[in-house]
Amino acid sequence: MKRFLIKAFVFIAVAVGTAFLVNQFNNRGLDRVSSELDEPTLPYVYLEFEGKVINRTCGYTQTMSTSLMRDGIVPLNSNHGVTVLVDNEAKYGETFTYELRSIAGDSLVERGDAVPGSVENGRKKYDVNFRMDMQQNREYVFVFIITAADGTEVRYYNRVVNLAEQHAKAIVDFATNFHDTTFIKEVNESEGNVVFDNLKTDKAGTTSSLAHVDLNATYEQITWGGLTPVVVTGVTPTITEIDKEYAVIHMSYVVESMNDKKSHYYQVDEYYNVTYNRSSEMVKLLAFDRYQESFFDSGYISKDRNSISMGVTNEPAEYVTSEDYGILAFVRLGQLWMYKYNDSSLTNIFSYPQDSYSDARTLNTNLDINIADMDEDGNIYFVVYGYMNRGVHEGKNGMSLYYYSAESMTTQELFFVECDESYDIMKKETGRFTYYNAQTNTFYYLLDETLYEVSLADMTQTAIVEGIPSAKYLVSANRKLIAYPNAAEDENVTAITIQNFETGEMYEKTCATGDLLLVLGFVENDLIYGCAHSADVIMTSDGQAILPLYELFIMSDNGEQKKDYTKDGVYIMNASVGDDTIYLTRARKQNQFFEEIDQDYISYKKEENNKMITTDTTYDSYAWNILDIVFPSNFYLSDTASYRKTKYGRAEAYKDMQVQTKTRDGAYYVFDNAGYIGEYETAGSAITRVVDDEAGLVVDSNGNTIYRCLAADSYNTVADEIKETPNPDANQSLLTCAYMCAQYAGGTLELTDAINCGTFEKVFEDYTNGVGINISGISLSTALYFLDRDIPFAACIDDGRYVLVISYNSTHIRYYDPVLGAEVKVTRKAFENSLSLQSNTMYTFSVQ
Repeated sequence: MKRFLIKAFVFIAVAVGTAFLVNQFNNRGLDRVSSELDEPTLPYVYLEFEGKVINRTCGYTQTMSTSLMRDGIVPLNSNHGVTVLVDNEAKYGETFTYELRSIAGDSLVERGDAVPGSVENGRKKYDVNFRMDMQQNREYVFVFIITAADGTEVRYYNRVVNLAEQHAKAIVDFATNFHDTTFIKEVNESEGNVVFDNLKTDKAGTTSSLAHVDLNATYEQITWGGLTPVVVTGVTPTITEIDKEYAVIHMSYVVESMNDKKSHYYQVDEYYNVTYNRSSEMVKLLAFDRYQESFFDSGYISKDRNSISMGVTNEPAEYVTSEDYGILAFVRLGQLWMYKYNDSSLTNIFSYPQDSYSDARTLNTNLDINIADMDEDGNIYFVVYGYMNRGVHEGKNGMSLYYYSAESMTTQELFFVECDESYDIMKKETGRFTYYNAQTNTFYYLLDETLYEVSLADMTQTAIVEGIPSAKYLVSANRKLIAYPNAAEDENVTAITIQNFETGEMYEKTCATGDLLLVLGFVENDLIYGCAHSADVIMTSDGQAILPLYELFIMSDNGEQKKDYTKDGVYIMNASVGDDTIYLTRARKQNQFFEEIDQDYISYKKEENNKMITTDTTYDSYAWNILDIVFPSNFYLSDTASYRKTKYGRAEAYKDMQVQTKTRDGAYYVFDNAGYIGEYETAGSAITRVVDDEAGLVVDSNGNTIYRCLAADSYNTVADEIKETPNPDANQSLLTCAYMCAQYAGGTLELTDAINCGTFEKVFEDYTNGVGINISGISLSTALYFLDRDIPFAACIDDGRYVLVISYNSTHIRYYDPVLGAEVKVTRKAFENSLSLQSNTMYTFSVQ
């Protein structure tokens, strides 16, 4: 089998993983009974807010971990509650109840019955009016529960928030108007056109991609280029984030377009980042992103280009071929396809979407497929992971291992692992590493910061590595190797383990006694790592470790050292990869400080690429840029293909398994407008990522939002609400600031209590319901976000003592200095300079 995943390499980022499964089972032990995949039965649930139908929500037949689920949120209505609409034409469900939970989901606040109402447009209305007082601006999890006649509970998750002021209706109306206007192709720019008014580029410009469209697009691009799209699934706005004057709106739908008399379908996801200006009473669009992906159909087989097209896409082309290139298997939008050249057949091996794409319940963007291994006869192993919206696992979240028999044209499920972690998180772990070893009949996968081993002989599951942050599991380009450290923190790593799952070999790399080791990442299938003296480790103000490397190594996939780099007195501070070069950022040590010197490089020869099937970007007059998989020149594809569809069943040895996930205490999680980005060790680094991206938010391990990428107002103060407490001891200034913050947050304590705690974070842990946060490393303008939200912050100024920032305007900062026992007013520029001398060391808190 030949496997290809065409994707630009980003150094130190973890590659998206796929399984490499081999034809071990063939047809042995498989059920004889096969059938079509069952149609969906669970109804959609919607929310209604001020007359608007919003937040289309799918149901789970399991309890989910909610701390990192951010699919939808709604403000409380005027009745201190939520209105729910149930798509219940099939009369699914006998009782309708609800739960109100803490954002982490572990604490039940309230439980009750939903009050039934009228039926409108096929949707039954239910009112939920909460009895409990809900703290303003605090998010809760709202679970709407439908119980079927057989006792099955279906749980629908949203978040709710009590806002003293909100403009959700105006923002949703704006996003809906913008969306509708993109389908109107104006010939000339016209005044009052909301799309024209918000574009940021010259309207006369040109572009060639419809896969991702934003406000830097041309008018022709944002109005769908050469396509003539018609929405076929309906469009329901979902509010994914909201506060007093800000919201993110998501719209997910399918369009159909006739291109050269052929009908093609596209999955579309739009994200609107919007604010409301209270003074002008106008909505402002901060960002707009539209992502478009083609559903595959037989019309994408091209005789003229000798190719099979993936159509419009933002994704790399993932495919496997037989050794003679006569069989091609590929994934598109939750579907697994196979093309056989010898008989021009096209087989739909696995698919959740219906052929018509009309039932939105079958159009699942929270699911993906890892192509596994394929033998020369076209027998395939593959992994399906995410939310299961059809079939026997409908309503479950997890991962299935399947085997496809080309001879019988059946797809058999071997096992299913139920997981309470959302698809966004699974994609960053399971999505990048699954592996099957045919010789040992063993399957491996990564989930919840744990590397699991499943013996398919007896269907037992074992955690073989755990306690390591998921980003620290590094995966090679061919997905056959994993490297992981022996400690979670960089400053404690003294060894790394490299496991080759193809050969079964395991290597351990160490440095000199007492030295530390840092893995930088894989370049293709070669590992780059380096050694550092423990005495040279630099700890930043927010607790991150920087390891200056005195030697760098490149190790091959068989454990051999290919190259090393060392220069007397020179340290490597960072590395990046070009086409055939590794670039090194270097420094020399001068009086305990590291001063940057000129860059150096290591020449790197990549493996020869002898594959005959390639990918190519082609221009289409309707869809513009499309991605083709191009066959060798001695192949002659036909424009037509016979269509086949498989049957589904279960292996006789099938087994259900389960993984209960957890978030890591002290970790911070970054989301952008489109979903989960990644996990960070410190709040400062997570906030910096959001600021650099100019969009998104940071949540802690309990799901509490600690930062949104929003500009602070020009002025705010909490000075009148702070109990200013003097303490002439500069060494106790941070804990004195913590005491004032804890009292402000509602804690009951004395100054001596705070001092005895020893750290800012411990004060909040022991005496409040909030969490103390080290936000060191961010800029002053970014830190003012907290004060804009009425949360003061402690800052370390030039002489090393801490002050409490309590007020600001466009030109000045006012802080309380406990050592002086007085308020001090300084210019923002002077305060920035003072902060910089102490590496912008700052602390604040969030109220839980």
